[in-house]
Amino acid sequence: MDRISELLYKQFNGTITEKERHELQAWRDICPENEELASRICDNRWLTGEFRMRSLIDTGRPCGEMERHIRNIRHPLRLQIIASAAASILIMACVALFLLIQQEPHVTQSYNNTAVITSIDSIKAGTQGAVLHYAAGGSVHLRAADTLSQLTAPIVGNRTTETLKTRELCLEVPRGHEFKIVLEDSTEVWLNSDSRLIYPETFGKDERRVEVVGEAYFAVHKEEKRPFYVVTGQQQIRVYGTTFNVRNYSDDDLAYTTLESGSIALSHLGAGGEVILKPGHQAVFDKDEENISMKLVNPEVITGWRRGRFVFEEQPLGNIMRDLSRWYNFEYEFTDPALANIVFLGSIPRYSDFTTAITILENCGGIRFEVRDGNRVTIVKKL
Repeated sequence: MDRISELLYKQFNGTITEKERHELQAWRDICPENEELASRICDNRWLTGEFRMRSLIDTGRPCGEMERHIRNIRHPLRLQIIASAAASILIMACVALFLLIQQEPHVTQSYNNTAVITSIDSIKAGTQGAVLHYAAGGSVHLRAADTLSQLTAPIVGNRTTETLKTRELCLEVPRGHEFKIVLEDSTEVWLNSDSRLIYPETFGKDERRVEVVGEAYFAVHKEEKRPFYVVTGQQQIRVYGTTFNVRNYSDDDLAYTTLESGSIALSHLGAGGEVILKPGHQAVFDKDEENISMKLVNPEVITGWRRGRFVFEEQPLGNIMRDLSRWYNFEYEFTDPALANIVFLGSIPRYSDFTTAITILENCGGIRFEVRDGNRVTIVKKL
């Protein structure tokens, strides 16, 4: 493929020799797909479109990983998908070097809790926003510019520590949104779409305790004498000062706790005992079996959502669609349940428009996205 890329480039800029032209023509004659690709590379409009797409794709790591998987994976469907994606990325990388035009994507953001889908183009990326609920009643809508001082409600009378710590707050991040909050102890929490953080306005003197539903990334402020606890579902995480990611959605069969730095202790509520995690460890909790397994992962992949990317490492399309639907705020269905098992490897910019995201999936997976039956996206097999 490197040699073909070189020949295509030489043809593009007019430096190809007669011998090289025959070599390239022999490759073009192998199959109609090769001929079509070579013809496209001579089309300036196609090149410009591919360059714009490439500017939205992180090609370095996925390309290397795809090449490794092509050598090792035997499943024919997965091999076809990954090989196709690898070839596409290599060609785009070659072509993009010689384009002079670069344009940034235009992303439209909204703060609607319920998306109205009339077409694929009407589906927009999520934005910063949350709703803060007070235990005594009432709520306030928040945006990225809101500060911690805006996350508290007035108290009539003296604001004593005992009064404050009993005031439970619930920060809800709806579908199609994400939000970052800094707690009163300087702990930072990033909440993903369709997630909730329940916490006191002021922590007690002996411990700090919060509850998470959905997905959150924590950068916990270290305090030796006041441990930080995160309760999520049937699990409790004990922290002294570290960064980690927790994912526990109600519609997932598994809950994940991934340590990036420091150390944490994970326990199953009611079962006793603790599991100690080191950086790069991920604890996987099976909700049905109520057991915990451990594996080594790349934390940057798990926490990619916090840095503005969806990163998929051998993820089935069913899992990918759950994440995309939370962020882009839409409902979906598969015409064939087997499509949910197609495995993908790569990354998508989180703030790109939905058309860009699905174009990457459609090109790699032999699928097509349509809007059918009103307010729902349907995934069908490409004929």
